[in-house]
Amino acid sequence: MPIRVVLADDHEGIRTAIRCLLEHSSEIVIVGEADNGKAALNLVREKEPDVLILDVAMPGMSGLEVMHELSVTRSPVRILLLSAYANYYALQKMSSSTSAKFMEKKDIAPLLLDVVRELASLGPAQAVH
Repeated sequence: MPIRVVLADDHEGIRTAIRCLLEHSSEIVIVGEADNGKAALNLVREKEPDVLILDVAMPGMSGLEVMHELSVTRSPVRILLLSAYANYYALQKMSSSTSAKFMEKKDIAPLLLDVVRELASLGPAQAVH
């Protein structure tokens, strides 16, 4: 069964690059894309992906706000939170969650597929904290 992924980043070029990296794997299916936090939240609720790849800084609702809302609703989605900058606040927030990871965007190319696989392997019983 493929890993279902939603991409959420306000920069179309970043979404395109991530999509290109993931589409080469038969294990991954991109089920939706969002360019703002509110749309990302709605897509997760509608599509129920295994993994949400989520930019920290997005218009309307930040990635951390989306993550918090998913936590409140006890969504089983696993989150890969991305930032263009080393974001130590996000790293600290991630450290308490077993179903979320943080990466700088500059580091994703060689690691993205492995991190998505790792998050998906946590299984649906894990909830975002």
